[in-house]
Amino acid sequence: MNSYTDFPATDANLAAGNNTDNYYSEDKDLWEEENLPEDSLNTKDTHDNRDIESEEIKVPAAIPYAVIDKGKKISMGREVFAVSKDSVHWVVDNLIPAHALCMVIGAASSYKSFIMTSMGLSLAYQHSHWAGLEIPKDSGAVLMMVGEGEKTYHKRTRGWQQCYEPYDMDGHSFITYRESFNLLNPGADEAFITEIKSLGVNLSMIVIDGVNNYFLGDENDAKSVKTFIETCKYIMHELDCTIILVHHIGKSEYGSDRKKTPRGSSAFMDSVDTLISIEKAPDSMQAQLKVLKQKDGTEIGQIDFALEEVELIGAEDVGTTLVAKTIESVAVTAHRENMLTVLNAWVNAGGIIDQDWRPKVPRLKILSYLEKVMNESRDKAKNFVRLDPNRALGRLVNEAGVKLDGDDNVIVIEKEFIELAKTMISAK
Repeated sequence: MNSYTDFPATDANLAAGNNTDNYYSEDKDLWEEENLPEDSLNTKDTHDNRDIESEEIKVPAAIPYAVIDKGKKISMGREVFAVSKDSVHWVVDNLIPAHALCMVIGAASSYKSFIMTSMGLSLAYQHSHWAGLEIPKDSGAVLMMVGEGEKTYHKRTRGWQQCYEPYDMDGHSFITYRESFNLLNPGADEAFITEIKSLGVNLSMIVIDGVNNYFLGDENDAKSVKTFIETCKYIMHELDCTIILVHHIGKSEYGSDRKKTPRGSSAFMDSVDTLISIEKAPDSMQAQLKVLKQKDGTEIGQIDFALEEVELIGAEDVGTTLVAKTIESVAVTAHRENMLTVLNAWVNAGGIIDQDWRPKVPRLKILSYLEKVMNESRDKAKNFVRLDPNRALGRLVNEAGVKLDGDDNVIVIEKEFIELAKTMISAK
């Protein structure tokens, strides 16, 4: 008998409360007929010589819901339309499939590692979205394999933590693996699987960054590449997770408008379920993510990232690092920070309101607040209050956050911040 999730309608199963609605019997090769409209099965279609226009047209019965056994080799008849356990699920909606082999490619210093760290941490610490794409609520742990070269990888994670402050830093949702080894060595895959299983975590994703840390064969040799790919797929199967390979782009593709491909044998591109490129924008700290190959899912278009420099806090983390954020989120963050600066200057200047209960503060008072309270330099303070669209106050005017009256007063007009101003005055 096929291993469907439902049970035959025997007295024992009915008494036990087992679901008998979608029971499938190999003997009859169809679902129990009592769930279908009367005469919808096993009827003969005898048109004879009846007038076609007067013939009653019967709508086919709805196909009962069923889940096909994952291991079933052949499906026939109604089984073809049933729901398979192999239906596509996502680690990151419409970008990273679950239980799939994916590859991210880019030139050196294209910020691909920073962007993958951002994705991995967002997934591990249960963010609802990453780059505007939904993350399932039941996502598991993430393993980042960063090789021996990333001696300062903790700075990247610390920078992300300072920006996003996950509530639980003591769990084991994000794991780093800082040792390189050759996955082509005999027994290397089994040893790795055993080591990871011993951690006792439920993995959603492994990121191998980069391929050259764990594949020491000839990347131009199709046979070696296929062996490496099959090893990764075996690990993926044994650990029940998605694997993302971070690799370099083919050298012939640098600066080219041709379709970008992974460096080395074409077996890389042929063997992965999803191929993503990350390309650094010229003369900037920005990068673009594009999907080059996706077997399933809806096209998501380009995602733009900006790398934000973060000053690390803590005795062991002196210096700065970069944190990848979508340009949209960077713009939202900058807008909010600039609006809060205006409101804080407004409170400091006495909290004057206009006739419509909108915060109003002279532009010179904002300049004075930045210099005397925030200890900003004269030049930096003057740059903030300039009306140039590339400066903070000028951008706020263009973004409809504030406006200026004829007396050079800055008036807050964005509803969210008018409401916030009320709470700031009441709390003072």
